[in-house]
Amino acid sequence: MVTTSIPLTEAEALEFLRAHQPMPADADLDDELIDTYDSARRLFRDHPNDECIPLFLNSFGDGDGLGVYQLVDEVIHAHDPSVVVRALADSLASPHPSVRSWSAELAAEVPDPSLSAPLQKLLSDPSPDTRTFAVYALAEIGGTENAAAIETLAATEREPEVIEAIELARENLSG
Repeated sequence: MVTTSIPLTEAEALEFLRAHQPMPADADLDDELIDTYDSARRLFRDHPNDECIPLFLNSFGDGDGLGVYQLVDEVIHAHDPSVVVRALADSLASPHPSVRSWSAELAAEVPDPSLSAPLQKLLSDPSPDTRTFAVYALAEIGGTENAAAIETLAATEREPEVIEAIELARENLSG
């Protein structure tokens, strides 16, 4: 976990995020890069700025950012959900698999019906992690169309982690 604090101004933090769309894979991260990312995360958690939301959602590189990506939800929760939902609608369609996966995971924390269509598209994503997170998010949103999409996936899914997510989603949707 990151312990070093690199003080950033708001302008420096936004510029840093713009330059890292997405961040390098974990294997290519160095301490200074992830510490700077974490400093930007803490800055915008404590001082919300809507401009940072799409930048964070499109910043996820391969891996977990040495444990820092899991903390981006603090930034998400510090901002207006409507801003987050608009940015998620875009990041769920990213060409970067890591961005799609992390965005699907975060979509479960802001369950909005307008995210149903992009999340349903992710049910056919090549990544089992992305499909898993899309199932969880669709279950959080609820509704008959999302339940039907999950059932369609259930008919062909072979990955154990996705099957487990489907079973949990069925419980959530029926309860």
